[in-house]
Amino acid sequence: MKEYENLVVEMDGHVATIALHRPKALNALSLDLKREVRDALDELEADENVRCLVLAGKGRAFSAGQDLNERLDPGSPDEAGRRVRESSQFPEIFLRSRIPSISMIHGYCLGGALQMTLYTDVRVASTDAKFGLPEFERGMACIAGMYLIGGVVGLGRAMPVLLRGSDWVTAAEAKEIGLVHYVVEPDQIEARTMAMARKIAALPPAGVRATRDWKATLFRNMHGVPLEEMWEAVGRYHQQVYGTGQSQEAVGRFLTK
Repeated sequence: MKEYENLVVEMDGHVATIALHRPKALNALSLDLKREVRDALDELEADENVRCLVLAGKGRAFSAGQDLNERLDPGSPDEAGRRVRESSQFPEIFLRSRIPSISMIHGYCLGGALQMTLYTDVRVASTDAKFGLPEFERGMACIAGMYLIGGVVGLGRAMPVLLRGSDWVTAAEAKEIGLVHYVVEPDQIEARTMAMARKIAALPPAGVRATRDWKATLFRNMHGVPLEEMWEAVGRYHQQVYGTGQSQEAVGRFLTK
């Protein structure tokens, strides 16, 4: 396997693991990290030996979400809307992939990282995991988060999660509302996740792939709104919000704390 600056990619039989590795930044999703995830997934896609993927994070967190240092100077409102849309669309690579995927989540799983896990097929959380979408506290709209979380846990439960901000959702709460599927103790999460991944990898792949293709079709039309229409809304609403200057001010305050 190719070596990466911001990832650790490993193979165990038919199971591949992509682990985010920016420990000093709590695995924040920088542009460079996202490019590497795309490259790593492309490499794994080309290997028919890979039948299950585990997405994880090294260090103290799964991921703290988007790298806000890259949001300090978003440019014009038009440019800001375009950049946020492109950044938010990144996790679609897991929906398009032929490989069934499991998110193995510990510590913080916030913002864009939480949204990323919703594109994977199974979400396993450690009891110490904390979930949330702090976009409102950063002066941002949360269009993709509303679409994705609303599709997974229901619209009636989505807005309260968004409005909690940094009053993080615990692993137990996340399981109760359907945001994650399994919650296990920190010292058991890797063994439990890998056992599940090996079981998935042992399945005849054709039926799994066909069903995931159909899942992707359903996923792209949640709420009766095509995914592409949602992305257009992301660009449009973020353009409006950035035009007020409130997001730049809120992000600047957060980064200078």
